[in-house]
Amino acid sequence: RRVQGTDHPDTLVAAVNLGALLRAEGRYAEAESLYLEALEIRRRVLGEDHPDTLTSLNNMGQLLQYQGRLAEAEPYARETLDRTRRLLGETHQYTLISLNNLALLLRMMARLDEAEPHAREAVDRMRRVLGSEHQNTLNAINNLGALLRAAGRLDEAEGLVREALETRVRVLGRNHLESLDSLSNLGVLLREQGRLEKADRSGADAVERARTALTSGHYV
Repeated sequence: RRVQGTDHPDTLVAAVNLGALLRAEGRYAEAESLYLEALEIRRRVLGEDHPDTLTSLNNMGQLLQYQGRLAEAEPYARETLDRTRRLLGETHQYTLISLNNLALLLRMMARLDEAEPHAREAVDRMRRVLGSEHQNTLNAINNLGALLRAAGRLDEAEGLVREALETRVRVLGRNHLESLDSLSNLGVLLREQGRLEKADRSGADAVERARTALTSGHYV
């Protein structure tokens, strides 16, 4: 700021990086101040459609979502998706991630009927564009499975949860964080289906692997 000025691109990158660190530390108010500053300057200096402005839009939406401020996050998520669709196209990876992010946000807001078409579109497009083993595709599959579970469509959800688990284990390994997350999700689903013995085994397996793979303060 002192040498290059508040509006310089390098200053804004530094502000965003510091904001990301503060967010990771749970210092959300400080992170929000930096994210908002970067967004406002990028809108003014770079324009609404610049890639850095889109990054700042997404950052703000994600930060508000982390804090549970879901209604405030929604306009940022929708604007990010609308702009990436228009500027980058329907099949660009950033568009697909933005689509899945909006579906996830709507699920968290319990607007399941509204979330489902977005979640299904994200899964279908990611399978075609990125492949079924890509991390983003698996995240989208996991999100759709969680949505269907929340809607009470447990049998439908199970196929997706198992697909995410089996693919993550094959691609990432049994003790990877995302594999453990999928194993935990399966345990919750089995419990909701009333298959308590299998749920107990799945949960115990997840805990045992997590103890081996992660630090004591970690959570899945």
